[in-house]
Amino acid sequence: MPLKLILMSPDGTIASDRKARTDILRDLCTFIGRMAQRGVQVALWSRTLRTLDGEPLEAYLTRESKASVRQYQAGTAEYPTRQRGGSIDPILTETGAQRRETILVGSYDTDMQAAVNNGLLLLRPAWYGNEMPYGFPVESIRRFGAKPDKKIVDGQAASPSSWKTPFIATRMVW
Repeated sequence: MPLKLILMSPDGTIASDRKARTDILRDLCTFIGRMAQRGVQVALWSRTLRTLDGEPLEAYLTRESKASVRQYQAGTAEYPTRQRGGSIDPILTETGAQRRETILVGSYDTDMQAAVNNGLLLLRPAWYGNEMPYGFPVESIRRFGAKPDKKIVDGQAASPSSWKTPFIATRMVW
């Protein structure tokens, strides 16, 4: 059973307090590109559509990762509220993925509720420091997306030295 779909909740994953760190955005785009090469789709699953410098977040991620990123807006007629059991079903039908081939990456209680009520594995991003007691913590997007043959040093995949210092971007619109 291969992994086929990664759903990401933008709040606390891509940005925190309406700010996105450019190192996380860069790592996320690299991760999305690597997943696409492996046949894994990455999509956003949120009630609110997000923008980055006026550009829809999924368009930014698609452009920068060179892989298609879809936004599923929960709470609409097509895609029910995420916390409701079965709300994942239209997405699974559309993508061709099965529940056991899908994970949710999120860091808030609403993400935990969505995962539990839809039978999804929850990975909790810890790169913004959210200490929610649910889900499996992942320290960095670099580690989450590291190639299996890439050396991990102190929990971090080797990366360019320019990525070591995060720059806070205040252009995220929430």
